[in-house]
Amino acid sequence: MIQNIKNRIYTETKDNYNHYGEKVIKQRDLYLREWSPNNSKIAAAMKKGFNLKLKDNSNVLYVGCSSGTTLSHIADLVTKGDIVANDVSMESMVGLLSLLKIKKNIIPILSDFRVLPENTGLNKEKFDFVFQDVSQKDQADVFIELVKKFLNKGGQAAISLKTRSIDSSKSPKQVLVKESEKIRKAGLKILKTIDLEPFEKEHYFLEISF
Repeated sequence: MIQNIKNRIYTETKDNYNHYGEKVIKQRDLYLREWSPNNSKIAAAMKKGFNLKLKDNSNVLYVGCSSGTTLSHIADLVTKGDIVANDVSMESMVGLLSLLKIKKNIIPILSDFRVLPENTGLNKEKFDFVFQDVSQKDQADVFIELVKKFLNKGGQAAISLKTRSIDSSKSPKQVLVKESEKIRKAGLKILKTIDLEPFEKEHYFLEISF
């Protein structure tokens, strides 16, 4: 469960742990871990109106999980479903090791996100939430493929667009318009577009359905 206390976001967990230096508060038989919008694109989007619809039994595909800052909070919320966490960096995966000892439902996959469907044996899996946070020129193209292949009917998807990584020769707004049109032409519906300023510069967060 998510709690808002004094305009700060916290996730509830029964596990007493600190993954990346976040504030932890004891509350009866639970622990509340602060989810800072300065450290997480999803938390930043939530501060600006995004409604994360995770349940304890949701199945999640997280592409670009890095060392697990945001992933750790998703794992607090999803306690019964599976969380497939992908990253291309071995260093990032090593950073997940301490979290994997606590959250047993995280399935780490070291792979280039462009070939994720082919290399991981996930072809028959479906997910209730698909999230992509990578810094690559073709991230929207691969996101479209991932959503079409893996998102459950009625599921929620989101992408964090880092505009400078996509095309540094154009303004962030121009990149947003181009990538948004690409996503719509592929048959996906953009439910919400959020500028992540002041938490992230030149980043846009798009909530998607299919």
